[in-house]
Amino acid sequence: MILILRNTALITLLLCISTEAMAWREYSRKQVVENYYSRKICLDNDGQFANQCISKEVKYFRGTDRNIGIRLWSKFGTSESEFDRKLAEFNITRENYLKYAYQYEKFYESDDFGDVANGTVFQGLIAEDGKTVILPAIYRSVLPLSDKAAIVTAFNQKKYLVMFNDDSPKLTEIPYSYTNWYMIYGGSNSKPVTVVFKLKAEENQLGDTYVVLDKLGGAAFTIENVTSNGNGTMAFHEYNNGTIAFPVKNADGVTFSVTVDTQTLQTFGVGPAFDTLNIGYALADYWKDNNFNHGKDISMQKVGTLGSGHGLMSGQTIYQPISEEDGSLAPLNVDGLLGLAPIFLPEIEKVRGWIPLCQDSCRLSFS
Repeated sequence: MILILRNTALITLLLCISTEAMAWREYSRKQVVENYYSRKICLDNDGQFANQCISKEVKYFRGTDRNIGIRLWSKFGTSESEFDRKLAEFNITRENYLKYAYQYEKFYESDDFGDVANGTVFQGLIAEDGKTVILPAIYRSVLPLSDKAAIVTAFNQKKYLVMFNDDSPKLTEIPYSYTNWYMIYGGSNSKPVTVVFKLKAEENQLGDTYVVLDKLGGAAFTIENVTSNGNGTMAFHEYNNGTIAFPVKNADGVTFSVTVDTQTLQTFGVGPAFDTLNIGYALADYWKDNNFNHGKDISMQKVGTLGSGHGLMSGQTIYQPISEEDGSLAPLNVDGLLGLAPIFLPEIEKVRGWIPLCQDSCRLSFS
């Protein structure tokens, strides 16, 4: 099904935004797994490390009858002979793999083949009970879609689709030419993991194209002409009620948004256009180290533009906030307040403050 999509967040809302973790970690070498085990985010495994980490965290995925919980299984300690068999399967020589491991996997050139074989991490899936194997730990990374399918990174570093209904799962090439993929939700049974692919742009394309995957790896929705004029890290935005909105601009220049319900994978509705803005954590969560590199995306609806005669702010967009709860337009609740203009600093590509804009005058209070 092909759609063209969009959606829309006062000061208190901007000060208390929360987001879920985007994804499980993808490990590149055993020291990372060991670090995670020492930080107690792996199941105890009877007090023994045993060359593996089964995540304490459970992510929820779509199931046949109900959503199910799955744990990530990361394992290392492969022998040289077994590692050689993996290399042979993809026609990779020891020499070429060692070059790759030194350059991309953070191994040292002093590490020999045995060190690399022992230190390379492979991933699989374990059921919520912490014992039942769903998918063996033979892949470089695993991204489940449901209780029936997953996207895996094979030993050749290419991504494939794998079905679980086979004792020896077969690798099927992903039918998308993509630049990025996103793992959204999954922290609760009511909001299962949703995977979104951003496809490679085609010539004369009006905007970006995104694919929302179904539980078997097919396209539940293909959203074309996705366009955001903000500085957000993602053009689309997910809300706390389990919906994702995509801003779109069609061939006639009309802007709007379409929202997808990730529980049912059906369209939730069509709404007004919005921009995604990346705001500094000092605005979003807490005043701590004022880290310039950290930020958080929010969605805002454009309600106007500052005219000339406002100095550096001339031409700046005026926004009204959108609720992070459900994507609805948040009331300003201040008489005469037209909206908020973001403040950017030249050396920081994030929103560092807001200027309230009033029609004549308005009284603001902060607590």
